[in-house]
Formats: sequence, C-alpha cells, structure tokens
Amino acid sequence: MSHLALFADVRGRRCLVVGAGPVAARKIEALLAAGAEVVVVAPEACARVREHAAAGRLAHRARGFEEADLDGAALAVAAS
Repeated sequence: MSHLALFADVRGRRCLVVGAGPVAARKIEALLAAGAEVVVVAPEACARVREHAAAGRLAHRARGFEEADLDGAALAVAAS
C-alpha cells in the first residue's frame, strides 16, 4: 500500500508539523486548507513556510523538536 487515507476534522484544532522544508510545506498547505491551527517546529524553514508565518497563518518555532510540543496537538506530522 503506498497511501494512507486519513479523514480528520482538524478545523480550529492545533496540529503540529515537525520540519519546514518542501515536503512539510505541502502538508502545511493541506492542514491550513482544512482550517487547522498549525504549529511548525524546525530550526529553519523554506520560503513558503516563512511566508505563511509572516502572514500569521501559522506559528513557527525556530528550534528542534521537544516532546512537550505534542501537548495539546490533535495531530502530529513528521516531515523532516
């Protein structure tokens, strides 16, 4: 199986994305489109992720992952 179908109502729910490169950016775009409150944890971010952060569409924590980042998250995506 090459795909995992996942249907989750993430509207208004905090979703964590660990990583901020091109793969993460695609995941972030999908989460934002679904209405999620997106928090990104990564020391550095690609241009698209920085644009979303600058526009206030997501929170970017410019550091490495910490276990406490999972607290309160409805969904976590590792895209590093």
